[in-house]
Amino acid sequence: MLTDDYTLAILPLACLIAEKPVTAPSIYHKVLRSGVLGYQLYTYHNLVRARFSEQVEQRVRERQLALLSHLGEFGPLLAIINDAVDIGAVTTPTSQGEVVTPVEMTVALALLLGLPESLHYVTHPGQRGEEIARMSPEIDWYFADLLAHGRREMVEIFATLVDKATQGSATDSGVRKRLHPAAAL
Repeated sequence: MLTDDYTLAILPLACLIAEKPVTAPSIYHKVLRSGVLGYQLYTYHNLVRARFSEQVEQRVRERQLALLSHLGEFGPLLAIINDAVDIGAVTTPTSQGEVVTPVEMTVALALLLGLPESLHYVTHPGQRGEEIARMSPEIDWYFADLLAHGRREMVEIFATLVDKATQGSATDSGVRKRLHPAAAL
């Protein structure tokens, strides 16, 4: 099966680095683009860990970060995403019931407030509430929607890649058996 750490690292790169249209105001383009890419990397790493192992995931992560280093430093970005995902979805009680804010909203706000390239970057936790109030209307929800779409896209890509690698391996094995009977041993 074509699932060594190098192959797993390079398979999704074409999708990851493809420029995807973002219709948000241009002042948000860089943070939205890097945030979606980071969230897709984070998602991919978790899928690799769940399917293969933590050791394989670590090697894939190291290879991908090295391959993508020309685009920026993703280590801090992935740390912000990991911390936000650890918080998870937020449930807020209201007079009409509970409102669940998806984990992508937590990630979106963490990135909007925590990435130095963001217009809303803050260095002190006490500044967060005030800075959230200054954000363009709905940018946080728009960003959360982009992140959720990026996650779904990465899950589909991963499933396709693993299926093709598995099918390719079975096909290769069958061809080898037909071409060389000793290969069946």
